[in-house]
Amino acid sequence: MSIFVNPEETFPIVVKLKIKNEVDGVITSIKICKPEEEGDDIISLICDAKGRDFETMSQILEEATIINAVTGNPMVRTYILCKLIILSFFKSWNLKDSETGNLIPINNDNIGKTRHEIVRALAQEWLKLTSGK
Repeated sequence: MSIFVNPEETFPIVVKLKIKNEVDGVITSIKICKPEEEGDDIISLICDAKGRDFETMSQILEEATIINAVTGNPMVRTYILCKLIILSFFKSWNLKDSETGNLIPINNDNIGKTRHEIVRALAQEWLKLTSGK
């Protein structure tokens, strides 16, 4: 066991989801499911992620934090925090292009276009697994 984070070592992050509403082939809402939920209509999004290292996590927190101009208190911009966690610590996911069948890379553009609920669920699961709590 090492106290240092090896960027080559990854672990799985799994988020289960279910399509709740679909109108004319367009998904209008989804539900994030509990890990123990099972069913034919549940989709598992599986990602490979690495552990949190001090330098990268510190940079993410600095980037995501702003000072409230009225109260002077720090506030975390959730969008930035979640996006930077995924871009910095997630290596791949099991999403494939429907036309080519190739894996879709995790990048700034894709994360920005991913449903809000999914991005938050991925970041929360990673934070839970890497916090040691």
